[in-house]
Amino acid sequence: MKKVLISCALIASSFFTMTGISHANAYKTAEIIVPIQDIKQEAAETSLVISKVAMGQEVLILEENGNWSKIKFGAGIEGYIDSSSMKVLKTGIINKDRVNLRMFPTTESDVITIMGVGSMVQVVSQEAQWSKIRFEDKEGYVFNELLTVNTKENTTTNRGDMRSSDKILEVAYSKLGSPYKFGGTSSSGFDCSGFVQYTYKNALNIELPRVSSSQSKAGTQVSREELQPGDIVYFDTTGGRSKVTHVGIYISNDEFIHASSGKVRQVVVSSLNERHYKNGYLGATRIIN
Repeated sequence: MKKVLISCALIASSFFTMTGISHANAYKTAEIIVPIQDIKQEAAETSLVISKVAMGQEVLILEENGNWSKIKFGAGIEGYIDSSSMKVLKTGIINKDRVNLRMFPTTESDVITIMGVGSMVQVVSQEAQWSKIRFEDKEGYVFNELLTVNTKENTTTNRGDMRSSDKILEVAYSKLGSPYKFGGTSSSGFDCSGFVQYTYKNALNIELPRVSSSQSKAGTQVSREELQPGDIVYFDTTGGRSKVTHVGIYISNDEFIHASSGKVRQVVVSSLNERHYKNGYLGATRIIN
C-alpha cells in the first residue's frame, strides 16, 4: 500500500509541474471602455493602425508590457492598444443547480432563464447581494452566493491564481488514501459521488448533485477524445452499459482519481484503460471551462 501512495504522490508532483507549462495560454478577457480605440501593429504611438475597436467590445489580452497590451480581437486580429482603454472582465461559475437568472435584482422579478451548476457567466457588476451577469445571449441578475467569481488570468504558481482544474486536482490529490465508505462525503470516508461532490465544493465552492447519475448529467457532455483535467468521468461498473454506478475526476493521460469500492477501498488513481473501467466507461461531463 505504501508503494501505491508514493506512486500517486509522484503523479501529483508531475501533474502540477506539467500544468504550469501546458496552461500558459489562459488569457485575460477585457472590455473596451473608450468610444473608439486604435489597434496598432507595434507597441508605439507612431506605429501603423491596423484596426479599431469600439466601446463595449471584448478582446483577449495576450501580453502586457507597461502602458501597452497585445490583444486578439474579432477574426484573429492581433495588435497593440493602450492598456488604459480597457478593463479586465471577471468570469464566474454558477455553483448550484437550477439557479434563476432574473430580470431585476429582486426575488419578485421575472425569471429570464434557469442556469445549471457549472454554467459559465460573465460578471458585469456586483453589489451587496446581487451580481449583474451575462449568460449566453442574456443579461440579468443572480444572488452573489450562487456565483463563484474568477478573473481569467495567466497561470502562476500561487494558489490564488491557479486554474480551476488545478484547484480541483489539488483538493482531490489531498484525499489520496482516504477510506471508502458507502454514503461518505468527508475525509473520514467517501463513496465515489461523495468524493466528487466534496472535491468540487472545497476547490471551487460548486455544489454538485449528491448521486453519481445526477452528477453525470451536470455540465456539458464531452467525448473521451476531448477529456480535460477536472472533467467528471462516469461508468456502469455492473457489467452492463445502461446506468451510471460510478464516477471519478479525470487527471490526464487516461488516468482518473476516484473513491474505489474495490479491493483497495480508498481514494486511488486508476487508468481508464484498465479492463474494468474500459468496459464500463459511459462518458464524461465538464463542469468548468
